[in-house]
Amino acid sequence: MYLRAMVQVRKNFLWLWLIFIGVLSISCNEPDEVGLGVQPTGDQPGVITRDIDGLTTYTEKEDSLISSSKASPLFLGSINDNETGITAASFYAQVRLGSTVLANTFNGITTPDSVFLTLGYIKDGIYGDTNSVHHISVYQINQEMKDTLHYSTEDFSILKMLGHIDIIPKVNDSVNINGINKAPHLRIPLDTAVGGSFMRELINHNGEDFYKNYFQGIYVVDSSDGTGSIVSFAASSAFHRMVIYYHDTSSKTFELEINGNSVRSLRFKHEYCNSYGVSPQVCNPVFPTMNHDTVYVQSLAGLKTKIMLPDWNQVFNYKKVSINRADLILTIKDGTDGGLFKPHENLLLVASDSAGKEVLTIDFFELGGTYSSTDKQYKLNLTRHLQRILNGNVKDYGLYIIAGGSTSNARRTILNGGSSMKINITYTQQNN
Repeated sequence: MYLRAMVQVRKNFLWLWLIFIGVLSISCNEPDEVGLGVQPTGDQPGVITRDIDGLTTYTEKEDSLISSSKASPLFLGSINDNETGITAASFYAQVRLGSTVLANTFNGITTPDSVFLTLGYIKDGIYGDTNSVHHISVYQINQEMKDTLHYSTEDFSILKMLGHIDIIPKVNDSVNINGINKAPHLRIPLDTAVGGSFMRELINHNGEDFYKNYFQGIYVVDSSDGTGSIVSFAASSAFHRMVIYYHDTSSKTFELEINGNSVRSLRFKHEYCNSYGVSPQVCNPVFPTMNHDTVYVQSLAGLKTKIMLPDWNQVFNYKKVSINRADLILTIKDGTDGGLFKPHENLLLVASDSAGKEVLTIDFFELGGTYSSTDKQYKLNLTRHLQRILNGNVKDYGLYIIAGGSTSNARRTILNGGSSMKINITYTQQNN
């Protein structure tokens, strides 16, 4: 089960919530866990605070994510990063009729003046080099986009190119159209033959028949020069549409929409083996589970950090303890919090099961994980999860650090791992 709850749950939120409620109900029946995390730490006799290091850390590739959520932004572009290699983002989308086409809709006109695909930017929605030139192409797909779950590694069959533009995206600049300033958006010119085909055929292919048999959708793909960047478009926008400009006795438009009913699927590709940073951890089969002093977390179904915890019997000298508070402290690598690639605003902590899948901890909805630019740290709560490990209620298969909102941003974070990563614990030693 892949998780991005409260910040972008990857899979079915309701299912995760039911899991959490089940775990919570179990914990409420365990008296030795009641009161954890709420006892004052002050100067109480017998209360000990210490940092636990000796964690084993390494980077793993993420599995594919569900990428068909209509609440997710659309991503377009590519980044060539020395630390994490090449990341490319593109998307498939169904283009739907905004209104019913009648016999006189085009009044006999079958040749448009121009055709554009427009997409509404997210404010400040660019990650990487904002001056990179983007080479954007739009293709017609040749495969029905069914309204089911689609994953970030899924491809659809391509029929032909519809248009192309080379551009430096200006995500915060207004766009002047016929002397009128419009909100920031991308305008991609399409072949007028596409618009002419629509004008001739729409009358015969209306409604659901249009999406299934005539025009299944588009694929928008992009390569960027140099370091590159990835642009974010709003999940929904009045600018997400294909506009046909034509005239008979006056200038007119006909619009097709990428709207709330449109099926869409984000496509993410990663090439790590050309990087000098993460490559030894994810591309060399000799090194995957070795302890690494630098570890990575990346959005867009990219990278996650695995943490193997120490032998708690040895840590506590085989004494029984009650955990008052336990926080995993993550510090970003010096010099990686500025420049082109800013770190995540939030990181998430989940547990691993025996198969290496991600599962919620009981602390998940009180997790924390917001980045502190002052301390250059993330602090993540694992108080109850650790107590349940010590009590034998949960088997320890390690932890994962994953991106907060993996399909809502394009960020990456570089962390100090190994001996630099620690768990700050406040606990009371019990009399055996």
